[in-house]
Amino acid sequence: MKMGFINSGAFWGVIIILLGVSMVLRYVFNIHLPVFRVCFAFFLIFIGVRMLMGTFGGGGRSNTIVFSDGNYKYSKSQSEYNVVFGEGNLDLRNVTVSETETIHINNVFGNYTIRINDSVPVMVKSSVVFGEVQTPDDNNNSFGKNSYRSANYSDAVPHILIDANVVFGDLKVIKE
Repeated sequence: MKMGFINSGAFWGVIIILLGVSMVLRYVFNIHLPVFRVCFAFFLIFIGVRMLMGTFGGGGRSNTIVFSDGNYKYSKSQSEYNVVFGEGNLDLRNVTVSETETIHINNVFGNYTIRINDSVPVMVKSSVVFGEVQTPDDNNNSFGKNSYRSANYSDAVPHILIDANVVFGDLKVIKE
């Protein structure tokens, strides 16, 4: 496993926050929080998530962001884009569709922004649990299923279908 995460600002930021919370809890509220045990637990969770996402060991999948941030450009060979404990941006503004394109988005404990072209027909089907999905029509959904259709959307014309699953995260679709 690469040690890049341990050298990252996210890792040390979490450690410093846990130390600060531990000190506040101990000296203000007289509650003892075993910081090193909690850090070890988070490290085990990190390894488990990496194993589940298939990024344990080698370089991992290029369409998955875990504990970091990144930008995606759409490729027809890539139909799934994932963010776990991170931040991702998917740019669909330069996509032209000759046939219906389906894109699967999975966001777990992360922030995701999708930029769409106003002239391309788009449908967003979202399923969210304890999170938020915000669509260009200013509709916010925080639990359950919802759908958005752009003004020029029609089933008869080629379009982009975004199938989004959000768990404890935020997804924002921005029309440009």
